[in-house]
Amino acid sequence: MTYKKRCKLPLYPKEVYISKINNEIYSQMLNVISLNDEISLNDFIESLIKEDINDSSVYENLTNLDKFSIMLYKREMSLGNDMTLSLEGSTINYNINSLITNLNNIFANYSVLRSYKYNNIILNLSIPKQFIINDLDDIYKNVINNIIIEDEKISINDLTNEEYNSIIDLIPANLTDNLLVYLDEMKNFCNNNYILSPNSTFQFEGVNINLFDRTFLLFIKSIFGDKLLNFYELQFVLFNKLRMDYEWFRNSTMQECKFYIKFYNEDMKRQEEASKSSSSMPSMPKMPTMPSFRR
Repeated sequence: MTYKKRCKLPLYPKEVYISKINNEIYSQMLNVISLNDEISLNDFIESLIKEDINDSSVYENLTNLDKFSIMLYKREMSLGNDMTLSLEGSTINYNINSLITNLNNIFANYSVLRSYKYNNIILNLSIPKQFIINDLDDIYKNVINNIIIEDEKISINDLTNEEYNSIIDLIPANLTDNLLVYLDEMKNFCNNNYILSPNSTFQFEGVNINLFDRTFLLFIKSIFGDKLLNFYELQFVLFNKLRMDYEWFRNSTMQECKFYIKFYNEDMKRQEEASKSSSSMPSMPKMPTMPSFRR
């Protein structure tokens, strides 16, 4: 049975269960990252999340912020909690748990839901569910949760492009203004909050929480990205030095593999030190042969 960790998300009201990324999946992820194709990476990430959630009603209500948090949990469980940011010869150390806690705290008392009414039309808004936002039209499609017209609830996600355009044309100017005000409010809120906080010592301006561009996707790419060569080198060491079999490696995580290599290196170092210590000890002087006496 696959182990899953119970996790609290920034916006979704219930806890969800998240699994690790084993080496088999991680190797696939590294290959996708190496393509430098954001759409392919986005599809891969969405498939991982959907597989974990395994409930369409929950998955469809996850915002891009919730999905980002899920990937942070996966990174901590699979590759470790520590994260290093390199800046012109200097490094800043962060840990994933602190990022998760920070996001939860930021949104603990801040609602991203808004509802605006004009005559018989109600516009219900929230932040995007997707990582990839290309233009203003994408923002509209992602931000409008649903529209209620004369008590009929219309979900934007269920509409074809033609139906969507027809519905958008029905929205009066007053509600369109409300929508623009909402976008400005979210933008200002994000500009004042960070995924990575600024660090004046290293003249690092920080990484803002941006809900309407590809910041989350690029950040996920950076914290999971590694050279494929490094992955295969680690695999070679495990197979040839530690005699691990493929089935074990396939189902383990990179963090677990690195633990074993660390233990192996520490054991080899102890053996080397013990060998040096024994070889440097002075030998006992040769004792003279005692004469034997016969009775």
